[in-house]
Amino acid sequence: MTPLLSICIPTYNRAEILDECLRLLVSNKGFSDEVEVIISDNCSEDNTQDISLKYVNAYPHVRYYRNEENIGGERNFLKVLSYAKGLYVKLHNDYSAFTEDGLSNLIIKIKSVLSEKPLLFLAVNREIGEERLVNINELLDHVGINITWIGSYVYDREVFNDLPNKDQRKDSNLMQIDWLIRLMGRESNCLLCHSPYAKNIIEVPRSGVNPFKVFGVNYLDYVNELRIHGIITLETYLKLKNEAYSFIRDFYYLTNKNVHKYDLDNIKNHISIYFSPLSYYDIVYYRPYSLRFSLFIRRLLRPLKKLFFWR
Repeated sequence: MTPLLSICIPTYNRAEILDECLRLLVSNKGFSDEVEVIISDNCSEDNTQDISLKYVNAYPHVRYYRNEENIGGERNFLKVLSYAKGLYVKLHNDYSAFTEDGLSNLIIKIKSVLSEKPLLFLAVNREIGEERLVNINELLDHVGINITWIGSYVYDREVFNDLPNKDQRKDSNLMQIDWLIRLMGRESNCLLCHSPYAKNIIEVPRSGVNPFKVFGVNYLDYVNELRIHGIITLETYLKLKNEAYSFIRDFYYLTNKNVHKYDLDNIKNHISIYFSPLSYYDIVYYRPYSLRFSLFIRRLLRPLKKLFFWR
């Protein structure tokens, strides 16, 4: 029987997190014979293979593949999708999990639109309902920088497979955006699904990429191209640009606080392409207002702490 949905999980060196991801997936009430799970291991150096095979041996609809060498994260996206047999395909972060009703609701949604074959985008919010979008400007205006999250994409497999040159943006770290934008341009049929379908299991410390180049240059290069060609309006472009600025400013703060281990080379050069050179200093010295307020309160309470011998 052809699965209704292929959940495609690219992974690398996250065995413990992957184990939790798979445990939650196979125990979700929406997991059934209509769903297949595909794991593409990008030549991990930990026990990812052992963890994966544990689920392969226990569940007939879980499949595992291991690359002979590390082919890069984005190429691994394409690799895992190439193994899919479902009518619809979904990339799934190895640190994500469906909510209690998320998988069931997604299955119901796919069944209700099978004859239309729309693109599905799972909005990262807690609203309920859906919106039919017919152009790229509408899509980007609604979802903003959340378009970069790979877990939001759910495609009809045949429609996706027909897309040529899927790897043309393979060095941007944003290949998934190019897929959606080009498919949207061809199909003009996207269903924006508002519901808490999925959540992160854990905030994974990330490393390797330079977020200032990816979001401050590559992302804005792409949306600026859309503006130049009249695909999105200037208003939408400026909205996306402002979002990107806030996004990379938060990234710098979290990296500096050792939450993430991102590459911080050439920040000033990357920032100055689309923003004022002075923006670099705003980013470097930025602290969230909640933290600023917390530090202010702590300074006020310090004399009282000494007075009352607080510890």
